Amino acid sequence: MKKKSFFLIISLCSLLCSLQPSYSQVNDNLIFSFDQFHLNTQSFAPSLIDTTSKINLILGDRSYKGVYNGINARFFQVNYLPTTSIKNQHHSIGVQFYQSNMGQYIRTNTVLGNYGFRIAISKQLALTSGVNIGYKSMILDPANVGGGGTSNVLSSSLGIGLISKKLTLLIGYKDFLNQKLKYNQFEVSTPVSYNFYLNYLKRLHENWDLFFYMLGEFDNHNEKNYRATVSCKWKNELELGTGYRMDKGTFALLGISNIEWQAVTFAANLSYLVIPNLRLQTIPNQVVELTLKVGY
Repeated sequence: MKKKSFFLIISLCSLLCSLQPSYSQVNDNLIFSFDQFHLNTQSFAPSLIDTTSKINLILGDRSYKGVYNGINARFFQVNYLPTTSIKNQHHSIGVQFYQSNMGQYIRTNTVLGNYGFRIAISKQLALTSGVNIGYKSMILDPANVGGGGTSNVLSSSLGIGLISKKLTLLIGYKDFLNQKLKYNQFEVSTPVSYNFYLNYLKRLHENWDLFFYMLGEFDNHNEKNYRATVSCKWKNELELGTGYRMDKGTFALLGISNIEWQAVTFAANLSYLVIPNLRLQTIPNQVVELTLKVGY
């Protein structure tokens, strides 16, 4: 089993919606951002596949503490890497499940199938691409959210990227079908979003690596979000880092990876919102996120 890996981390997808302001908890167009501090690139640009194990299982939980009790999200993902007879080429297929509770009255469920493809175009560079497609349902409590009910739409995203030993660049195109969730008294538009992801690695010492991650997201509802993260890894097994998200604030990361037992490899990550961004979240709250990955 390979020791080195691109580590896919949990992602809990965000549903950006144009609801009436009375239903908004951040601003008029954004109910809440449920994407993660850790990063699972398959959730926004399904082009980075993990080639370290034949089967990967990822679980995750994210919960708000304090004023936003009852707001949480969960994630489950399975990826399978079939054996290929073509050298320097990989295919990955998998399934993702997301479940989010936005307080007592708003819930979302998403099921996605994903396919990823990666091929070496030189000794130093690989081209990667992928697609996610499935269904997203949004359930609004009829008694508290304007008649409410359940509505379903297709969910989809495309991704493409370039990978080298030190640099990864990914571009994503999400929910490009731009459908509407329809209810009795109103409609909710699912925005089309564009994403980019940049990851740079700097070797500090034989056992120490410094990583810099940057992610930007923009949609056709004039919403935008970005994050920047710096982390240090020891022997690609222990990670400690910090970062800033425009919509959340300053957070800390702690993780372990590539822990082997028998034929199985484990990884776990914990993130915590240290300093909330009070400009966008007028009442302080904290976010705790835990992810677990098992590879075989």
